[in-house]
Amino acid sequence: MTGSVTIANTAERVTAEHLRDQCATALERRRESYPAMIASGSIDEATAARDIEGWQMLFLEWTWNCLPRGDGQRAMPYALGISDAARAITCDAVDLSLRRIRSELSRLGGGGAQRPELLRQEDVIRTLRLHLDAAPNSQNRSTERKAA
Repeated sequence: MTGSVTIANTAERVTAEHLRDQCATALERRRESYPAMIASGSIDEATAARDIEGWQMLFLEWTWNCLPRGDGQRAMPYALGISDAARAITCDAVDLSLRRIRSELSRLGGGGAQRPELLRQEDVIRTLRLHLDAAPNSQNRSTERKAA
């Protein structure tokens, strides 16, 4: 990711490092909390495994995106490519996270003003989703390779 995007209602910018760090935090949080959630029946094992897989892929992708290229510029998002199956898994993970955040904001009422960190997290997760939506699918990549 070159440059950054502005977080809504703040002057703060979301960088590739922010996105990588959010993925790392989400992955760690799920690895720590899901065993107890599975045991309590609040999430099923297959959903938990798929969600962790999605965040693992996102973390690896954004770790790659933070690496400098030989010319000092950053690697481009999705330089490693993303299959349609991987896209589905990562999109599901991000969408589940957005649903959880929005549910918590709704529960709190007041637009989340009392939890600005939750609003920031929602903006960062939405930015991850926008990048997933912008990534070429496997069919586009194979067409691009043939044309090259």
